[in-house]
Amino acid sequence: MKKNRLRDETKKTSISRISKLEANHLNRQIPPLAHTSMYLWHKYWSRKTWNVVGEFIKTYSPEGGIVFDPFAGSGITAMEALKNGRRAIVCDLNPIATEIIRLTIKPINEVPLYEAFKRIEERVKGKIEELYFTVCRKCKKEIVLDCAIWEGGRCREIRYQSCPHCGDRQEKDCKLTKYDKDLLEDIEKKKIKEWYPTNRLYYPDGRPFKEKQQYESVDELFTKRNIQALAWLMEAIEDEPKKDLRDFLKIGFSSMVHLCTKMCPISEAGHFTPFSSAWTQHSYWYPSGPYMEQNVWDKFHRAINGHQGLLKAKAESNKLFKDIKIASSFEQVISGKADVYIYTGSCLDLMEEMSEETVDYIFTDPPYDASIQFGELSYMWVSWLKMNGDYLKEVVSNEIIRNERQHKDFTVYHSLLSSSFQKMFKAIKPEHYLTVTFHNPTFKVRNATIRAGVFAGFEFEKIHHQELARPSAKSLLQPFGSAQGDFYLRFKKPSVKATATRPEEIDELRFEKIVVESTIALLAERAEPTPYTIIINYIDPVLAKHGFFGSLHTGLDINTVLKKHLDKEFVLLPAKVGGAEGKLWWFKDTAIVPRLNEIPLTERVEQTVYRKLHQKGKVTFTEVWDAVSTEFPNSLTSDSTSIMDALKIYARQVSGGYWLLKPEIQQRVKQHSEILA
Repeated sequence: MKKNRLRDETKKTSISRISKLEANHLNRQIPPLAHTSMYLWHKYWSRKTWNVVGEFIKTYSPEGGIVFDPFAGSGITAMEALKNGRRAIVCDLNPIATEIIRLTIKPINEVPLYEAFKRIEERVKGKIEELYFTVCRKCKKEIVLDCAIWEGGRCREIRYQSCPHCGDRQEKDCKLTKYDKDLLEDIEKKKIKEWYPTNRLYYPDGRPFKEKQQYESVDELFTKRNIQALAWLMEAIEDEPKKDLRDFLKIGFSSMVHLCTKMCPISEAGHFTPFSSAWTQHSYWYPSGPYMEQNVWDKFHRAINGHQGLLKAKAESNKLFKDIKIASSFEQVISGKADVYIYTGSCLDLMEEMSEETVDYIFTDPPYDASIQFGELSYMWVSWLKMNGDYLKEVVSNEIIRNERQHKDFTVYHSLLSSSFQKMFKAIKPEHYLTVTFHNPTFKVRNATIRAGVFAGFEFEKIHHQELARPSAKSLLQPFGSAQGDFYLRFKKPSVKATATRPEEIDELRFEKIVVESTIALLAERAEPTPYTIIINYIDPVLAKHGFFGSLHTGLDINTVLKKHLDKEFVLLPAKVGGAEGKLWWFKDTAIVPRLNEIPLTERVEQTVYRKLHQKGKVTFTEVWDAVSTEFPNSLTSDSTSIMDALKIYARQVSGGYWLLKPEIQQRVKQHSEILA
């Protein structure tokens, strides 16, 4: 009896420890907070939400521990590690990425930086603005235009927001006058004497960039007017005598130079004002229709002084990182003599040099297959900042990407990715965690990533889904839409390296069975018609758990399976969300479903929203989302659109971003309680 009791007590203690560990894991969605100027002052791709990254770092690394990111990008991991009392080692092959990280973290007095900007302004603002002179269509006085619209190699209209003399505004269909045509003709005739990059968009062996369209070189991305303006501006920046200030001004230049290209479409789906646009494509996009030529000086002024400009970013980062010491080697971080080491180069080379089992936690977002060609797309910035030396050779030799122009097919990409996982395994301490994040990859790429991690020796534990801050109602109601949000893979390094099992292929029948059964289980638990994107977000982790070694050369996907089972187990029901109309998935016959939850998820969410409002009286949307995601973790977390709808039922929006419980709701609940009594 004593032995049995002791065994039971030991078992209970073991279960208690496991439960405690699991309770500490992040299993719920984290309400994403908006990026501030510190994160937004320079464009970069695939930037993760700062507070979500911060939560992972706080959960999976000890205070004072070392956080490592071998694919650092614009440096969210480094910044969140430092903000939360950790040390950081970060690496990126792209010198633009590491310069963004370095200059975000490096403190600098904003006054001398602003004074340096004013010196640039004094030197070149006047002559740059002369390139954009036009005549006010109302008072006929000379003014500076905000942008021009080009099509087919010709300028067809100009725009200005407000004439400083009479207030006239021209935001559409303002045709060129003889003054405008003469000015452009004069610009075309003159030779540009100052330096500007003419780097060809080709690899050293003569192959064109994968993302190159009809442009042959960097200078062809710009109109001649903007090339001249940018050349004058860069020359003035180069004349700044103090290197620190010159570095900040140059990165301020690169933060806006892409906005001065021909790659800025006109009012794409209403995303832009009549006077602004952006580089929205993951390619060197060549416009077949009209594009916007934006005023170079205006863009530089905003890049330094705007609400997402460099000065505002430094005012924020200076407070956070004023005592941070940037290391000249990773050893200084490991020994505790410095806080952060930023390495420009191959992560494989860096990890080869690092000692084994020195890192407490790895959070990283590797390149996925061929989705974003970071090396190619940064080449425009690299060229303007004269960082191009051996840049393309480094990209060809070391970039972990699928790009046939670099002689890298999927096999080569996967081999390089696998090598990075093996080296991460060596770098991290036993019983510590690796989080790998990605946005909506293909099933094949997701599987390849998990396979690389497991064969490196990691234990694969979980896929965590993190919804976008504001998914559109239209996207939620697409009957065959794509997955929304980010996925976070959690790996653990065991104390003893396990031997990976032989790969097991997922056959078509098993794949189909998992998809159908998972969809039935999800709909039954939610107990209400459900958006397709939520189904995908639920099924992907289940597929990974059951058969993450599947190669699926057959090309099977969730879409194909669910279409096959329409009008069998499932039907599409018409629905309205947030003013948009579309279709939701539901059972054809609920009678065949075992364990169908009695209360629809929407009603359960509404109850949680009301309880939070009743408890606090006044709440933010983030507080409500946090409460809902805590009570209904993982796939049961309602999308933020539904949470917003529930808030609108029970509360009214007031200033400061708060929601206040409606008086009539409070009165109704009070009356209901009296009736019950």
